[in-house]
Amino acid sequence: MNQETIVIDGVRYYADRPNSCRGCFFWKNRKAGCSLKKENCYYLAESSKKTCLLPGDRIYGSGQV
Repeated sequence: MNQETIVIDGVRYYADRPNSCRGCFFWKNRKAGCSLKKENCYYLAESSKKTCLLPGDRIYGSGQV
């Protein structure tokens, strides 16, 4: 499933995102804002967190140098 995406302020969203957060289903009110918060936006096309490791990536446990 390949959906079109757009980039707003350096963040990639799905193209069906409303122009403003206030037009979104998850927007509560001006004081409360979005119920999902910006980092969990329903329309985010890519996660801001790295979810997989590449062959050159290394994981160090605590205490290792």
